[in-house]
Amino acid sequence: MKPIRLFIEQHAKKVWRKWYSLPLLLLFPLIIIGLLAMIAVSFLTQEEEEAIQIGLVDLDESEETQMVNELLSDTEELGSLLEITPMSEEEAEEKIKKDDITSYIIFPEEFTDDLYRGHATTIPLIGNPKQPTNSYIVKELIDSVSRHIRAAQANILTMNKYAKDLPVTDENRDQFLFKQFKDLLLQTLSRDQMLHEKEVANQATETPAHYYMLAGWFVIVTIWLLGFYSFFTDERDDRMQQRMRLYGVRDIQRIGAKIISTFVLSGLFAAGGLWLFQVFGVFEFYPEDIGRIFSLMGLYSLAFLVILALIETIAHGAKIQLLVQSVFTFLVLLLSGAIIPVLYYPASIQSLLPYSFSTQAFHWVREVVLNDRFYAEMLPIGMITLISCLVLLVASWVKERIRA
Repeated sequence: MKPIRLFIEQHAKKVWRKWYSLPLLLLFPLIIIGLLAMIAVSFLTQEEEEAIQIGLVDLDESEETQMVNELLSDTEELGSLLEITPMSEEEAEEKIKKDDITSYIIFPEEFTDDLYRGHATTIPLIGNPKQPTNSYIVKELIDSVSRHIRAAQANILTMNKYAKDLPVTDENRDQFLFKQFKDLLLQTLSRDQMLHEKEVANQATETPAHYYMLAGWFVIVTIWLLGFYSFFTDERDDRMQQRMRLYGVRDIQRIGAKIISTFVLSGLFAAGGLWLFQVFGVFEFYPEDIGRIFSLMGLYSLAFLVILALIETIAHGAKIQLLVQSVFTFLVLLLSGAIIPVLYYPASIQSLLPYSFSTQAFHWVREVVLNDRFYAEMLPIGMITLISCLVLLVASWVKERIRA
């Protein structure tokens, strides 16, 4: 621990000696925040929603499919989100090419016969590759319609089986089955919804001022971590490094001292930011909330600094190290949701975000501050921090072995 203590003392003297440069380092993130705010506002500017245009092609042209057509075309059933228009198959294909409709539904030939005979009924859906998100919404609609039709089909087959034993004509039996199909379908629809609604709270638009104040503080703390870590990084020539190794100083001791110095100095300024929020009444913190926020940000800061140190250990050259660390910092902030809310990312990216320590940290800090959560899940961030420390130790040991 003695070399680590000596390096920390050296860092403290460097801060005292170059105190005049600290205001620039502290104010620089505010400029970055201003630029990021402009980007975020452009993403959050929402245009007026337009109804999703859907074509409906009926190749069967039976009473049953016409009834379903009328039901689906009724805007009161689906709301203003979807607009379904009957058309021919040629017209639907032409509109798909011109990007006028999102997709079109096809009721195939002999659809009604298959329905009454117990055969599997399918409703093909032709989507527009230029509108994948809206096409997915239409797919959910078709899946819901198919469930309703299968539920009605199961009951109709049972009635049809017993109706054949009754002394009635085929025409009367078909009319009876059609009436039952209509009643069962309407009854099924009355118990369910054509589209299941899910409310997603977007705090970036519900409380934008509080959201982006907290996001700005998170971004500033992250930039401070990178800035102070680079501030404490000294370029030493090969002779100086060789002399330090002769005195038994290992690279991990120098890096550890730099991590500790950066962690403490950034933590002080981060705490000052929270104190300003409390003084100006932006947020109201309870002692338990402060403890959770400090724990989350402490784990996040430690994991971030350890990965910066890992980059320094692996990469060669001060300029290459700083470039890779800067790119890493930008990716960390981009995935955290502090710049662009994660709600706006594609589903494929959102599925990977739980494995990002910055996403976890900002999510739980946001939950504690904005949603008054009484707990925070720290195990994922703690595991990532622990694994990062172990990888850094192994990488440093391997590097020293190779150099020896």
